[in-house]
Amino acid sequence: MTASVLALAFIILLAAFLVRAFPRAQTIYEFQHGLLHRNGRFRKNLTPGQYRFVLPRDELLIFDGRSQLVTAPAQEILTSDSLSVKISISANYKIVDARKFHESATDVFAEIYAALQIGLRQATAAMTLDEKLTNRDALTAALAKTGDRLTDFGVAIDNLTIKDVMLNGELKRAFSEKFRVGKENEAALERARGEAAALRSLANSARMLSDNPSLYQLRLIQLIADGNGTQTIILNGNEGRLAASVANGG
Repeated sequence: MTASVLALAFIILLAAFLVRAFPRAQTIYEFQHGLLHRNGRFRKNLTPGQYRFVLPRDELLIFDGRSQLVTAPAQEILTSDSLSVKISISANYKIVDARKFHESATDVFAEIYAALQIGLRQATAAMTLDEKLTNRDALTAALAKTGDRLTDFGVAIDNLTIKDVMLNGELKRAFSEKFRVGKENEAALERARGEAAALRSLANSARMLSDNPSLYQLRLIQLIADGNGTQTIILNGNEGRLAASVANGG
């Protein structure tokens, strides 16, 4: 019995010696955050480097501080003009306070996801469907406030982006018709502008001829020089109507 007790004591002493002689080594890289706990209590944040722990009561928790992508799948949302639309968003987040990230919630990823959904609903509720389709930058700017809700969880949001805006079949047809009508109106307006420009040009020409009767003769000379075959030119001057038949190259 005594020999067994001595053997057990020897094994315990040998184990203690080995633990002290060969401490546990852990490395914290530049992109990581380290938290040191002792007996379950937070001791301090650790900077990048290699650490050796002799006592088993010491525990090192390491968190990745690099940017990570999270995507909120499309969810159906009502706009301020009571139209239904599905919008999906994505964002990059990274840990900026490892202790908050570890202690603030049991599932920080769920908190990030919920914050993105709530932020999207709040931003969408204040905008019309036209505004969402034509001005995504404004919607993205409104969503940027979502990051303020996540500071208590030790994370920062970056590159928050609207991925897709999806309409149901009825709205798609309505917007297609609106787009078609808009393009037709633009074309009609362009034609009207062209006709107005042509009328202005004719009016200016008539005014020039009225103010400068000698331009009639200059125009006649131009027609004679440019024309081919027989041309009949009628000049309305102050002395009445004059008809001239000109043969050129015929």
